[in-house]
Amino acid sequence: MNDRSVHIFDIYEHPEAGLRAVRRGFSWEAFLLPAFWAVRRGLGWTTMILFVLTTTVFDIAGFAASLGFGSLEQIIFTVAGIALLGIKPGFDGYRWQGEALVREGYARVDTEAAATRRHALEATRNNRVGGAMIRVAAG
Repeated sequence: MNDRSVHIFDIYEHPEAGLRAVRRGFSWEAFLLPAFWAVRRGLGWTTMILFVLTTTVFDIAGFAASLGFGSLEQIIFTVAGIALLGIKPGFDGYRWQGEALVREGYARVDTEAAATRRHALEATRNNRVGGAMIRVAAG
């Protein structure tokens, strides 16, 4: 496996719903499409706030066009607005997702390095014996 494809995942467990893996680090999807990313992650109020802010960026760009700004300026403003809007979700989105899981009754039980969420969940399941986590101390 290529080291560049390995990500760190926090594993959360709910007594009834089971395990969920949340990646750490920067989220390009949350940066580029913050409101849509939040919808996919089930982040209710965050989704609404990001949707309103995204709509506002486009409304301001439309208003700028009505003031006589050219197409290039309008495009530059829109792209800059979307980039600025996406910075916070890009850096904090996965943390927001983990916090939402904790509010829903999940507990963080493990951290795994893996290529995908599925592989991280498999590693966590493989580290259990009789439902309890086992770890081998290094050294």
